[in-house]
Amino acid sequence: MFKNLSNIIEKKKKLLIKSQDTSQDINKEVRNFLIKEFGRDLEGFSFTLNYKAKDGSLLITTDNKMLSNELAIRLGALSDFLRDKKINLNKILIR
Repeated sequence: MFKNLSNIIEKKKKLLIKSQDTSQDINKEVRNFLIKEFGRDLEGFSFTLNYKAKDGSLLITTDNKMLSNELAIRLGALSDFLRDKKINLNKILIR
């Protein structure tokens, strides 16, 4: 019984580490995409990126409506950019 519990805990630990690594990779690549698309015009704008490994979704939250609209327009390009980097997401939400 304890051996099975140990195996379950190890699997959960590995999954958590993999999820954190994926989240860091996604954050880095999305920021690279934003710099590539908008250049230095992003200075002064705040946004947060939240990756949920459970459903494979990315939530991009920004306080600026103009920035969120521009991201929505470039959503296809963002998806293609991430796919080229071997990052597959089920959903990308922009708020």
